[in-house]
Amino acid sequence: MAPHRSIFIFISFIIFVICCKSLFNRLTILKLGTKTTAKLVGLDQTTFGVEKEVMYRPVIEFYDNGILIEQTLNQSMPSYINGKQIYITFLKTDDKYQIINHETKAYFHITIALTFICAFIIIYLFVNHSSS
Repeated sequence: MAPHRSIFIFISFIIFVICCKSLFNRLTILKLGTKTTAKLVGLDQTTFGVEKEVMYRPVIEFYDNGILIEQTLNQSMPSYINGKQIYITFLKTDDKYQIINHETKAYFHITIALTFICAFIIIYLFVNHSSS
């Protein structure tokens, strides 16, 4: 097998595993989590990189068993409007909240597409190599 083919299979496999883990986590939260509405209340500003680029992440408030919880979402939200109500599903594990924002479905669809594309690439390269 050519070295570039092996590297391509390896990279495709790594992406496949990461996507599968992401899908499994999302499905676990959807199955076991609590659906509710949350309110956008602010933006968390984070700087990263050598050039100190700025990333803004939305801060939300929601109720968990009558207790007001404030959390920062680990994703950007292009249509951020302060006070806007959004639908979320959350799962509390070890005093940490895992949250799915139902406003950002594109990420979910991209993850599904990447999973299938990587699986197809891996299968194709293995079958193509076997017949050579």
